[in-house]
Amino acid sequence: RQVAEAADASQSSAAARFAHAPLAEAGMPAEPCVLLRAWIDELDDGGPCYVVLATSSASEGATARTLVLQRLLASGGLLVGSSAESLKARQLADDVRAEAVLRWGHRQVRVRGRMREGSAEETADSFRLQLKGFRLGLPMLQQGQPIDEAG
Repeated sequence: RQVAEAADASQSSAAARFAHAPLAEAGMPAEPCVLLRAWIDELDDGGPCYVVLATSSASEGATARTLVLQRLLASGGLLVGSSAESLKARQLADDVRAEAVLRWGHRQVRVRGRMREGSAEETADSFRLQLKGFRLGLPMLQQGQPIDEAG
């Protein structure tokens, strides 16, 4: 599991709620994570919140993929899950810098920072956050592995 420091159909109805006046600098909270938390809470309709995570390494180049945001941490960090054998994990072993993009409606938030591997407790907590069907399928998932198209 990785912890970041630093749209489905249900979102289309949520996006309509965000069709209001552009943001004004006046009245913005001093900490951006306060606004991000408010937006995520406003969007919370029981469905997942997606984040695009970009990582890079010298040997495998830059890549991006969509993940489920499991939780916005009190520190402002983003909690996402990943296999320790995935392309993400390999790239993060080479370079811990990453960028995440959250987007809904006309709003987009970019978060840059350093990733870190979760502790055993954080990993167990992250696993418990997954839907039961997803947890059951994890042992068969081979993230970041090439698909053998021949057979």
